Amino acid sequence: FRPDVILLDIMMPETDGAEVAAQIEADPELQSTPIIFLTALLTKPETKSGLRIEGHRSLAKPIDIPELIDRIEETLLRAL
Repeated sequence: FRPDVILLDIMMPETDGAEVAAQIEADPELQSTPIIFLTALLTKPETKSGLRIEGHRSLAKPIDIPELIDRIEETLLRAL
């Protein structure tokens, strides 16, 4: 199974999203899978302006579902 996109929280109890993203990028089967970070560390204006975390697109929490869908669609189009 290879997902089309991975939604990844930047802050997790045992690790952080940057560490998980590094593991994903080191996996030959997943390294080309786009990642979107979900974070409470940035504001919505910052993420809408294109600010990236570890080179990946991001969305500020709380997540707005239409914005999430738009970001997934944009990410998938760029991955083609």
